[in-house]
Amino acid sequence: RWRLRALAPLCLVAGLLPGGAALALDPSLPVERYTITRWHTDDGLPHSQIHDIGQGRDGFLWLTTWEGTARFDGLEFTEVERLRHPDGRPLPARRIWREADGALLVALDHLGLVRVPADGGEVAPACDSVPVLATTPVAAGLDGAPWVAARGGLHRLAPDGACVRVEGSEAVEALSPLALLAH
Repeated sequence: RWRLRALAPLCLVAGLLPGGAALALDPSLPVERYTITRWHTDDGLPHSQIHDIGQGRDGFLWLTTWEGTARFDGLEFTEVERLRHPDGRPLPARRIWREADGALLVALDHLGLVRVPADGGEVAPACDSVPVLATTPVAAGLDGAPWVAARGGLHRLAPDGACVRVEGSEAVEALSPLALLAH
């Protein structure tokens, strides 16, 4: 018991220290030591062309494809039924982006940008004040808030879920931006 009390301050200090960089692969090992696995529609992927990959707060990978959105647990793909058209058909999904609270923003053809809560709650439009967004690159602004580029211009996603059009973003309307970068 006295040992645990003696170690408590050390554990507290260790918990407050910044962690080092996490490495997925050991850079000292040759590439040939790793296995490459290819995943296809036969493995449960909705479509073999993947538009974007994001990671949920729970560690699962989310993939957007021409035939819907899938979640990957490391072994199998599961189609995300909540991201289908109201009539049940799969929707092409273009982009995925994780917000600070763990929710995912997913850009779907025909429905626009939707927010998938991290707790598994109801999917809702992320930009309910803006018509369907066709091209939807999303990036964090300098303040951490999501910025969205669409055919209707450049928007900033407010904490209440509204998309606020950025003043002077008329140039974006004529373009089909593929990416955003805060500077």
